[in-house]
Amino acid sequence: LNELHRSEPDLIPVLQRRASDWCQEHGLPEASLEYAMAAGDVDTVARHFMSLAVPTHRQGRIGTVERCIRWLQERGGVDGYPMVAVLASMLSALTGQTVAAERWADVVDRWHDDATRPDDPTAEAWAALLRSLLCRHGVERMHADADQGIRRFADIGFVTPTPVLMQGVARVLSGDLAGGD
Repeated sequence: LNELHRSEPDLIPVLQRRASDWCQEHGLPEASLEYAMAAGDVDTVARHFMSLAVPTHRQGRIGTVERCIRWLQERGGVDGYPMVAVLASMLSALTGQTVAAERWADVVDRWHDDATRPDDPTAEAWAALLRSLLCRHGVERMHADADQGIRRFADIGFVTPTPVLMQGVARVLSGDLAGGD
């Protein structure tokens, strides 16, 4: 690499992209992510981040997740990938970083309110769940967002109990203890 850097530095990102592709094809997604980052391939990093963020976070490797988020943000990698912002907000909230969670939720809201954006049912489902989790606009809106999350997850065939849990929490917060139960 040192020789290549000296003689033909333009080939280094090409090799890194090839290494990223090879690692992905051979079941090494994290190595693929690292090579994609080294190559400056924002699209590939965003796609890998979306599949690796939750399991990496669950392993307690929060610094790795935060590094990827920063890397994507610095390179405009959130535009066009609303799930990156959704995951960044959720993971920030889970780690007690409320300012970051709110900032990322604002990005998600701007995406959601953009009438010209392409349809993304998966991101819509997760965005509804995020809005209900953060309860930024009151309990009634929290309940409506949880309802929307349930419908949207059903539409994409994804099963998760969290929107139903949020629906129950919203009911309890609004005084409907029996409905919340």
